[in-house]
This record gives sequence, C-alpha cells and structure tokens, in this order.
Amino acid sequence: TNGNTTFIDGSGQNILLTIENDTTCEQLIQNITFTNGNAQNSNGYVLSVNNGKTKFSNCIFENNGYGTGNQLFRGSGIGLTYFEDCIVRYNSAENFAGIATSTVIRTVLYQNSGWNNTGVLHECHAINCTVFGNAGGWMPNPWTVGGMNGGVAENCIFWNNEGNGGQQIYQAESVTYSIVQDGYEGEGNIDADPLFVNESAYNLNITELSPAIDAGNPDLNNNG
Repeated sequence: TNGNTTFIDGSGQNILLTIENDTTCEQLIQNITFTNGNAQNSNGYVLSVNNGKTKFSNCIFENNGYGTGNQLFRGSGIGLTYFEDCIVRYNSAENFAGIATSTVIRTVLYQNSGWNNTGVLHECHAINCTVFGNAGGWMPNPWTVGGMNGGVAENCIFWNNEGNGGQQIYQAESVTYSIVQDGYEGEGNIDADPLFVNESAYNLNITELSPAIDAGNPDLNNNG
C-alpha cells in the first residue's frame, strides 16, 4: 500500500473530502490512502478541490465510487491541483473513474472502470504517468475511452485500456513522447509494447529492454 498508514475511509457510503483553499498558499496532502468513498449520485464525486492550490503526494485512491459519480477525484484546475507519485486503482463510476482537471505527475492509474465512460484522466495535464488496464464503458459511443479524455500528455504510457475501436485517448489537446497502443498523432509517440515487469500482477515498472527508456522528451521543462 505504498507505505501509507493513514486512511480516510468512507465505509462505502460517504464522500471523502471537499476542499476550499486560496491560491496563495498551497495545501499539501501526503501519504494518505483514500478508500471506500461513495460518489452518491451520477453527478457526484468522492474528492473535490473546489478552488485554490492543493497537492496530493504519495497518496492512494482505491475502491471508491461504487459505480456512480462523474469525475471521482476533481481538481480546481491545471496548475492549481497536483497529483504527484500517486496510485489510482480499483475505482468505479458512471463516468470518469479517475482524476479530472489537474496536473498529474508520475502517477499510475490502473484497473478502474466506468459503466458509461471510464476516462481515468479527464482534461488533465499528465506527465510521466502510466495508464493501464482501465476497462468498461458503452463501446458504441465514439467518445468512450478507458485512458485519457481531452487534456495533454507528455512522457506517458497508455496501454491495454478499453475504448471505442480500441482507442486509448479521445480528443486530446496534445500527446507527445508517449507510448500509446495502436498509436496517436504527436511528436515522439510510439506504438510498442512497454515491457512492464509483470503486468498481470500490476507491477508496472518497465524492464531494462523497454522502448520507453530514453524515449521521453529531452527538454520536458523547456529550458533547453
């Protein structure tokens, strides 16, 4: 469990957290497991940063949603809410069973599901993330996707997610230097098995033979 010993547990009935903050001082939330939160209804959430700056670091979000909700873990905006070094797994929703409207860095999202549309990254800026094995959704809809809906991805891996026609990403603003199953338009993108250590056991570290090694953006921070 990522070493976390502090839990916020909704007992399968309750929303977990709503945050109101300002944009002057960033609030840091770290080393917490958020679990068994219930999104309550089809437009509900489990965690929402309504405004201000907040960073979630080294947190786990698992077994939340209970098959309802829309955007389970909501940020206040890209550049305002950050999820860094987190794990998002085993959550279920109606729509968007993961993170929305946030900057997401070095985070792994796997085995989440949405019975209408899973989209575990919704209108986010994702950097160095791995998105694997997210399933579910009404496949006849052209927008159904397990991986990313809208937003920007850099240096990410999208693999084995269900979607309309097998798509991993739907209508992204930009995807670059990423491994995307069946490909996606953008500089530096490749379609090649990322060679995880043990994907059946969800050890999503890459092996020394992975095509992801040395394939990322050499100037990710744009400083030359």
